[in-house]
Amino acid sequence: MTAATRRIQIVILGLLFALVVASPPVTTFAATALTVSTDRSSYYSGQLLTVSGTVLPVAPRQDVAITVFGPASDLRSVTQVTPSAIGAYSADLMTFGVNDPTGIWSVKATYQGTQAVITLTYLGQPPKPSTISCLVSSSNITIGDRVVISGSIAPARSSVNVNISYSAHGSWIVLATLSSASDGTYSYSTKPASVGSYQFRASWLGDSSYLGATSSIVSVSVNKIATTISCKTSSTDITQGDTITVSGSISPALSGKTVNLTYTKPDGKTTVIRTATTGSDGSYSDSYVPDVTGSWSVTASWNGDSDHQAASSQSPSFNVKQKGCIVATATYGSELSPEVQFLRGFRDNTVLSTFSGTSFMTVFNGFYYSFSPSVASVISANEALRDVMKVLLYPLIAILHLSSVTFSLLSFSPELAVVTAGLVASSLIAIAYALPWVLVFSFIRKFKPSAQTIRLASLVWASSVMGIALAEVVTYSPLMMASTAAFVLATMCLATLVATRAALRSRNKP
Repeated sequence: MTAATRRIQIVILGLLFALVVASPPVTTFAATALTVSTDRSSYYSGQLLTVSGTVLPVAPRQDVAITVFGPASDLRSVTQVTPSAIGAYSADLMTFGVNDPTGIWSVKATYQGTQAVITLTYLGQPPKPSTISCLVSSSNITIGDRVVISGSIAPARSSVNVNISYSAHGSWIVLATLSSASDGTYSYSTKPASVGSYQFRASWLGDSSYLGATSSIVSVSVNKIATTISCKTSSTDITQGDTITVSGSISPALSGKTVNLTYTKPDGKTTVIRTATTGSDGSYSDSYVPDVTGSWSVTASWNGDSDHQAASSQSPSFNVKQKGCIVATATYGSELSPEVQFLRGFRDNTVLSTFSGTSFMTVFNGFYYSFSPSVASVISANEALRDVMKVLLYPLIAILHLSSVTFSLLSFSPELAVVTAGLVASSLIAIAYALPWVLVFSFIRKFKPSAQTIRLASLVWASSVMGIALAEVVTYSPLMMASTAAFVLATMCLATLVATRAALRSRNKP
């Protein structure tokens, strides 16, 4: 459309407006209420302006005059429309063009001398579409690490606000608002506060030239910090009754954490669980006395916390050896001597192969090893004393050989066999080692064991046998330890008393 044509249209519109305003009313009705509105509050080039409203009361053959003025109050459009019977009217006035001035326009409706005015905004060319991208530096991070959220607006928009939002409980919350760089890029660094999955997106509201945009959603998984735990033993071989020390540390160093130590016994099934607490450097230590011989293993673990993963160590092993025959070793000069090897074999392969024998050895070791180290040191330092001890140990070794044979004969029932072997060994040891001294005492002091004393000893012996039987049935170790110890002592005492009484009686016969 040329400028000349445009001017002609404006002149014609002006003449029409003058005719409308100058025309006298046909009737004497006056509108008491007049409204006017537009179909939107702002327009872009190419959009149609539609005006509507109502009048009350409706005058016959009277039109509503509608005029449109530009930002400079210049007339841009004019028309007349007849309201309906109920007073409603509507009309399409003009389509905004690229040459129309932008700014605040006004629309005026006139009816029977009453006027109503409304304003609108013409924005010119419509904004062009834009996009905004959103990327993260890593989709998997560890708690405490930072993630960088970055992207750009296209076409590039400088110094516009970019909103970084995250999803929480089903709604989006603005995390930060920052200004874009000259090339439309943006970057934001954040450190998630807890473990979990996070969703982020970026958006901008647009400006006069470009529509706003929202990016696609990006996800970030925040994981716990990986940890390791070490475990080592103070020795790979210890003697039963000795202490094993297990130590290690959690890395990275964590203070005040509970470490679970699982000791697995030689049977591979039974475990003992103990705990230790880490110090300021993440280290821990535990001292434990294993209760059975054989190959043990130990594993350290911890359950983790809100920021750190759980961890489990390797399982170092250690061997718990049976205590040696200290006195016999000192006497014969080596653990490899036949006598020492026999004593150890009888203990390990015969006595300790049974429940009752193991229970008795627990009590016996507590007594024997309370004094044997000091005795052994004296013996090993004196050659003459070693010879004397060899003589004293020969009867013991012979008795234990006989006990071993007894065990073999009853091996179909190991528990019965070991108790019978114990009966033989205890009786013969008493006769070999205690009876001579008791006889000397009896000859000197004219002592003779009474039948009542023997009956009392017999009662104790019978009670110990019953205790052993009951302990076997209920598999109760403390009862078995007490009963076997009482059985050995009662057997030795009873054998000594009976042999002494018999020897004294035979001496007194004519």
